[in-house]
Amino acid sequence: MPKDGLSPDENGSYVLPEEGTRLDSSFVIHLNARENWVGFWLPGSENWSDALGICKDAFTQIKAETWTMTKVGSSWWGPSNATFDYGKGYIMYVDENQYPDGLDFYWNITFHAGGRFVKSQPETFTYQEKADYEVIDIQSIEDGENIDEIGVFVNGI
Repeated sequence: MPKDGLSPDENGSYVLPEEGTRLDSSFVIHLNARENWVGFWLPGSENWSDALGICKDAFTQIKAETWTMTKVGSSWWGPSNATFDYGKGYIMYVDENQYPDGLDFYWNITFHAGGRFVKSQPETFTYQEKADYEVIDIQSIEDGENIDEIGVFVNGI
């Protein structure tokens, strides 16, 4: 099993195989004023602006692993191709001046829950771990009190 528990699908995307109940995309998530860590668990990817829908202006900033969108006045600054992707986490900042008590948020995506789902069997592989270094224990060096560093050459290099 891969170290992080994820297996790539045929497109090279990673899917977290788990068992549970998939919530409908209209499930309401209460976000606090200021910083919220939110996971995107809807299948596929969605343009950031489309995914937020009418709630977009309730936020001041959204941070992802590889992109950040920041609201300056009424305009958003950041990459135009930013997407919310399945299984990824996002830091979403609710405008505390507009919503001091937080915000009831839902994704603007037309996905409907399929009820229970069963995790797929993850791919497995074997490997033999090999050291990328070799320990050399030096017991003593004659007249070595002035030595600060010792170098070792492999194959005369």
